[in-house]
Amino acid sequence: MKQFVTLVALGLLVSVSGCGGGGAGGGSKGAIVGTVRNSEGTPLPGATVSAGGVRTTTNNDGDFRLENVPAGTQIVSAALSGYFDDGRGSASVLVVDGQTVYLQNDLILVPKVDSWVYLRSLDPSSTNFRGEPQQRLGGTVYFHCLAGGYWDWYGDALEAIYSVGRRYSRFNAVVGVSDMEPNLNAEVIFTVIGDGNVLYRSQRLKVGRIETIDIDVSNILTLQLQVTRVDDVYPSVVWADPRLKTK
Repeated sequence: MKQFVTLVALGLLVSVSGCGGGGAGGGSKGAIVGTVRNSEGTPLPGATVSAGGVRTTTNNDGDFRLENVPAGTQIVSAALSGYFDDGRGSASVLVVDGQTVYLQNDLILVPKVDSWVYLRSLDPSSTNFRGEPQQRLGGTVYFHCLAGGYWDWYGDALEAIYSVGRRYSRFNAVVGVSDMEPNLNAEVIFTVIGDGNVLYRSQRLKVGRIETIDIDVSNILTLQLQVTRVDDVYPSVVWADPRLKTK
């Protein structure tokens, strides 16, 4: 009788030991599925994606699947040579044992050129400017521009706000009234504001008169670009090649 009870007890012990926590693999694990794209929405093959010490690469469609990611809150992040994470290339996800998490939003990486990222590639918190592939300013054609015209003005100012999160070291641009502006006497003032403090303010600018901006933004969380009109005219204005240098 004692031998029977002992065998039953051992059987229960084995049964309890095999129950919980994800089995003999040692710890609860799940999977993460998503897609990596650039700031124009094009899938990025060959990007490295990692979370919880697990790593994989995206396929030709920019898709990935991370297996055996430890359960719990994990940061999944993407990286690719020639691209920069402006904050959209990573996400916090809750991994559940034995389940697959599908990312609600794609991971976005921004192309950079010689450590510079053009503002046209970034996602502003708010803006009155339009991204333009080509604008002429001071007799020179620029190919990465933010522009505002008659229909873009809201009151006396045009404005764009970017959350830069201390990820960049410098901001530069060439600014002025577009060479295509018919009113040659229209004047505006360009201002760059960082975390509520004025970092740069131009003189009064009109057609043919431009200024170059090059300022330190290494400790800036929020960058604000602003153009104000001086008179009753709503001129066409250009931020030519506005860009941020990555740290």
